[in-house]
Amino acid sequence: MASGSAPRASAGRAASASSDHARQPAGQQRARAEAVASAHTGSLVSQRT
Repeated sequence: MASGSAPRASAGRAASASSDHARQPAGQQRARAEAVASAHTGSLVSQRT
């Protein structure tokens, strides 16, 4: 069930990311994605402790 909804959610993220990518250089896009990922994992870690 979860695997059925996951592709739809990631497809929506990919669509919004590609529209952002059209406005920004690839380096900025990658740096922002890494910052978001590290912030997300950081919040997960702080929730666990």
